[in-house]
Amino acid sequence: MKYFITIDGGGTKTDSVLFDETGHVVLRDVSMGCNALDAGIEVAKNRFAEIFRKMCEASPSGTIDAAFCGVAGS
Repeated sequence: MKYFITIDGGGTKTDSVLFDETGHVVLRDVSMGCNALDAGIEVAKNRFAEIFRKMCEASPSGTIDAAFCGVAGS
């Protein structure tokens, strides 16, 4: 089974979803914004890395096959 993530990172919140190749949602997470212009580059980078870590841990295979990301301010 393949696993994918989407991340929509904005200034006020970051919405991310882990799903499998059938479209089944494994995990949905809403966290703080990761716009580097608002939070600063280091804070934004750390927030984004934390999202990836959380999604990899939740993936039944332990891996992510592809990521689709849109991050404001980048």
